[in-house]
Amino acid sequence: DSREQAIVKRLATQIAPAVKNAQLYEESLQIESELRQSEARIRALWEAAPQGIIATNESGEMVQVNDAALEIFGYGREELLERSVDMLLPQGFQASHASHRESYFADPKTRSMNVGRELQGLRKNGSLVPLEIGLSFVPTESGTVAMAFITDISQRTQAEEAERRWARETEVLAEIGRV
Repeated sequence: DSREQAIVKRLATQIAPAVKNAQLYEESLQIESELRQSEARIRALWEAAPQGIIATNESGEMVQVNDAALEIFGYGREELLERSVDMLLPQGFQASHASHRESYFADPKTRSMNVGRELQGLRKNGSLVPLEIGLSFVPTESGTVAMAFITDISQRTQAEEAERRWARETEVLAEIGRV
């Protein structure tokens, strides 16, 4: 009886770590599954955004881009990732952008970039696109990531130009009518 108890005790001490390891393994599989699901939800939200979103690191390399940004600029994802965001700027702005970026990363704030100026981006085909851009940031383990939220305002600027043209034509017609 005591001999059987000793054997059972010895087996229990040998089996207990294996059972604990199996439990830990099951828990890690569950956590891994939940993490994958969470990442998939975040990726779906990122891609569903109606605005273009480009995330850059402190050296200006694009680390993430969504489908809307790809559509605005006409590039494929692999053509932008790990490349400088400066490639999306008109030629005259590329040189000064590094100092603007350094200033932003020194004191990152959520803000609009369009205050007092009209912004344009450079598409893959060489054409310029009028943009509204908002900036935000996310602190990460590997450093701060800047987030640019980009809206193509081509239709709005075309409508505004048509309105200005109509107003000028109306003035000319009114002037002709007075003569």
